Amino acid sequence: FGVDIELFRPVEKEIARDKIGWENNEVVVLFPYNPSRSVKRFELAKQIVDTLGDARLHVLSGVPHEQVPLYMNASDAVLITSERESGPMVAKEAALCNVPVVSTDVGFVSNVLSDVKNSYVCDSKQELVDRLEHILDSGGQSDGRKYAEEWSLDRMGDHLVNVYESVLED
Repeated sequence: FGVDIELFRPVEKEIARDKIGWENNEVVVLFPYNPSRSVKRFELAKQIVDTLGDARLHVLSGVPHEQVPLYMNASDAVLITSERESGPMVAKEAALCNVPVVSTDVGFVSNVLSDVKNSYVCDSKQELVDRLEHILDSGGQSDGRKYAEEWSLDRMGDHLVNVYESVLED
């Protein structure tokens, strides 16, 4: 699954926050789903962020796709608490913005985040809390942008062409 690497790219946090109207002095954890989708486990995300004191959980829902990178870049971390996923693509998108991701072990997230610094795949609620707290305390970014070419739409197209060519050869 490819991602638009021109759209999902790093933007300075202060610039992104200014464009969407967030305060610069807040600690923001982004929940990138509609909270009414029970499989995304919004209540778990809320419980996790509530344990961290001054962090604020911001829900990303109803935002045009082209504005999603601004919200990601304005965030200190992206939290994925899904029960199951086929992707999640949001892990690639956030990583391409160099925004740290803390996620449950769903879909292909382990493969995506395995080599991305300051991003974690967790097996328990406590591990989600601990890893998110570490990220927020450190204030660091991830280095997911270095995988841009690997995750690009062009690379996905190349893979599809290779599949079709191999089928035609057989």
